[in-house]
Amino acid sequence: MFKKMAVTATSVLLLVVLLNGCFVWNSIKDRYQPYVLMDEVKEGKRKVKFVFDSPSSQVVFLAGQFNNWTWEKAKVSENETVNVVIEMERNKQTGFWEKFVYLSPGKYQYKYVLDGGTWKYDQNTLEKTDDNFGGFNSVIVVK
Repeated sequence: MFKKMAVTATSVLLLVVLLNGCFVWNSIKDRYQPYVLMDEVKEGKRKVKFVFDSPSSQVVFLAGQFNNWTWEKAKVSENETVNVVIEMERNKQTGFWEKFVYLSPGKYQYKYVLDGGTWKYDQNTLEKTDDNFGGFNSVIVVK
């Protein structure tokens, strides 16, 4: 009888641990969406909200195929239209870095540049691809 109770207690404990782990995982993975495709379209380009979690960063730039991987202000000429620097803004309520950008329909690779040179892909993205430098690029599909 004690053996049966021990097995039952162990099974219940294991079930509680597994369920708790699932709830913790869901709360972590759903902390933020890496991007949100907004309904607004302007001149054929869809408004996209990019979101990134990097609480220790002082400045975060968004760089990708949509802006020729540009992140350094010094490399952009005054009348530049393609190589636009996209500096993220910290949301004071959530602490996440955010930026709205208008993108034409397509599939784009991108990364975040933290504090002047550390390149990071967003591990929360649904899709990633090899960056050919031993890491990954985040991927967004704009429809």
